Amino acid sequence: MRIIDYVNDRGNRCKEDRIGFGENYAYVMDGATGLTTGLIDQYLSDTVWFVEHATKYLNETLTHDVAIESTRLFQNLSNDLRSKLRAYIHSEDYREEQLPSAAIILLRKIGEELVIESFGDCTAVIEYKDGRYEVVHDGRATELDRGIIHQMQVLVREEGISMTEAKKVIHPLLLNNRQLKNKPNGYAAWI
Repeated sequence: MRIIDYVNDRGNRCKEDRIGFGENYAYVMDGATGLTTGLIDQYLSDTVWFVEHATKYLNETLTHDVAIESTRLFQNLSNDLRSKLRAYIHSEDYREEQLPSAAIILLRKIGEELVIESFGDCTAVIEYKDGRYEVVHDGRATELDRGIIHQMQVLVREEGISMTEAKKVIHPLLLNNRQLKNKPNGYAAWI
């Protein structure tokens, strides 16, 4: 596998996205803020902590075993992150939807095969040698987010409140959407 170019816009002081690559793997990770924030004071955000530790774990693991089965890879990563999280907070005091998470596109060269896996709403565009393109994207989380934003906009218009106030009002809808993570009628993400 050859990485031709990559970009990760550092313009945002609290960048919650990451990329990673090695000889036989590459990924793009999009961190997602949990419904509870400010749990880890030592970092700009809980999600920054999350994606930094996840990136380190993935790079170390995939460098040594690029063929690891993805269910095992992400289960081990989840266990590692929860263990590390306990150094900052009592993670068992929080429901999973309150904690940060991430979507990821993972590419791995295993033997002569390129394996592309998508967990969440990241997008990958693959160009084949014959010039064809394929877009890999799971839009289920995006659609749920659009519904929430629409509800907030309606509240702002009809109630004359700010978006911050509207977010507090629709919090139960956000919670409901987060509870759909990795459910058959929901959307994919890991941890």
